[in-house]
Amino acid sequence: MESFATLKRRTTDLLQSIPQNLPSMTLPNVTSTHAPATQKPKGPAPMKGTWEKIDIPPLPLSSHPINVVNGTAYIFGGDTQPGHPATNDMHVVTLPYNSAGADYYTIKAAPPKAYTPPPESPAEPETVAEAIAPAVEPLAAAEQAEDAPSSAKDKEKDLDDVPLASPTTGADPSFDDDDEEEEEEQDEVTPTTSASAKGKQPEEPLPPSALLPLVPGPRAGHATATLGHRIFLFGGRNPSTSQPLNEHGRVWVFDTRTHAWTFLDPVPPASGVTLTPTPAPRHGHAATATDRPRDFASRAPKRNQTWMAWAQGDSAEVGTPQAPIVGNVALHATDDDYDGFGTFFVHGGIVAPSSIASPDAASSEEKRACDLWAFDVRSRIWIELPAAPGPARAGAAMCVSKSRLFRFGGHDGSGPIGGQLDFVHLEVEMFDDGNSRGEVCVRARGGWQSIVAGASGGETEIPLVAAQEWPAPRGFAGLETVTSGAGREYLLLVGGEAADGVAERGREGTTTSFFNDVWAFQVPPLGMTAASVRDAMWQALGKPTGEGKWNRLQMGPYDDDNDDGEPLPRGYIATAAMGELEESGILVWGGVGSGKRHMSDGWILRLGE
Repeated sequence: MESFATLKRRTTDLLQSIPQNLPSMTLPNVTSTHAPATQKPKGPAPMKGTWEKIDIPPLPLSSHPINVVNGTAYIFGGDTQPGHPATNDMHVVTLPYNSAGADYYTIKAAPPKAYTPPPESPAEPETVAEAIAPAVEPLAAAEQAEDAPSSAKDKEKDLDDVPLASPTTGADPSFDDDDEEEEEEQDEVTPTTSASAKGKQPEEPLPPSALLPLVPGPRAGHATATLGHRIFLFGGRNPSTSQPLNEHGRVWVFDTRTHAWTFLDPVPPASGVTLTPTPAPRHGHAATATDRPRDFASRAPKRNQTWMAWAQGDSAEVGTPQAPIVGNVALHATDDDYDGFGTFFVHGGIVAPSSIASPDAASSEEKRACDLWAFDVRSRIWIELPAAPGPARAGAAMCVSKSRLFRFGGHDGSGPIGGQLDFVHLEVEMFDDGNSRGEVCVRARGGWQSIVAGASGGETEIPLVAAQEWPAPRGFAGLETVTSGAGREYLLLVGGEAADGVAERGREGTTTSFFNDVWAFQVPPLGMTAASVRDAMWQALGKPTGEGKWNRLQMGPYDDDNDDGEPLPRGYIATAAMGELEESGILVWGGVGSGKRHMSDGWILRLGE
């Protein structure tokens, strides 16, 4: 047989000889038209985005969070004006979708409603004796009442027969009334132990969290995150003292299905441990969440399964599609939200000193933090993860993309921070005893890594593109994760507070100007996705993939026929990814603009194709 190289050469020669063997054809004369010279674009096309304004009544807020669950936005707390906090009502905005417009209403803060079973109706008498029994009982009671006076008179007669004088026969001449009084006083002082009180331990004092209310009060500077159908809230500042609220590590939970507030108080990490680790009270912090751990180990022991049992499955309990057994599926159904899953992260902020013991205490010793805490929802345990690099700060922007937690910007008290994107890799700790296997908790794998502006490279998981434009330093901005399909994810950075050196001093220092620009950072894909395969092909060809690069978006209106412009520059904003409603969109609401004006509008930001 001929070798592969010989076959390849013969095929190439055959293809090259085709034009020579074709007959020549006379082509018609066509008048040439000179097209205007166009300049070829240099580099890739810029990324684009759109703005859409939400049409609802004005809702001015700042220093507030926002969350999106099933196409509905939930806003809690914040400041309506400087020094005027909002109520503890939940503001609900139904987001527009297709031809349906937006809607707005509020929900009063309330705990879950207690279930009260209906009163049982008295059973009908089965016999004649049972029917007349209620009538006989009043007659017997009346007869007993008539006999009662006579018995009382007999007792009084017996008392009258007792002589009033004390008997002298057989009396002890050494008896002293004073000694009797002293003995009575000693009996009163010395407590007597009854039989029912023996063996009981003294009552334990109530924990400090027991004195807190059942629903969260008005606050600002708090942070929230979403897990399933529930919204988790931590921290905030007291509206009357502007000091961090000391709630002893409590995490508030709002259920979007029942519209009720509950709470999760932390517990010690192990039995026998008296100290419960909790983050210090704070406000101006950042929060995010991940849905891991979720696949927990089964509590039931694994039984050996026969071939017959494997073939039948659970048909004996739930039936078959043709003949289902009603009720068994609902009987054994579980609710992931009720059981608890996921991890809630809290980072940085303005932290109260440990000397503050009450929510109303005031102190001028506030400081900023750079710590990172993880709250395991199922076990209710706070875990302190490695602290983030750089100076301690408030107003940092933070989000989770795949298995990485990203942080950008913030305010260290003297000015906004920027020029650096920090991230830490998260991993799930597993449990496997040979009988069952499941997820336990989320930990940090290694330490933090930083992508620094102007650096030529570094040992990080994300490659750095040299000589690129970076967002300006900023604090109290929004950072959210969106996807453009095929497994491609971006970090969207919106707005924020900028330093301009103006002498006017605001709440966070000499910062009075704000941004309204939008930046996108391309995150390397994880796993076997279409985006990862495409990037691998581009890397094999020696072409850039766009990973590790900031791109400033060119913004335009979502609807050309209804141009509402774009939002004004602002900081202290609230942002949230829209999730399944718009995988490439985020929601922006409120904030503080120039002149300390509180913004009252909401916008939908969509990443262009």
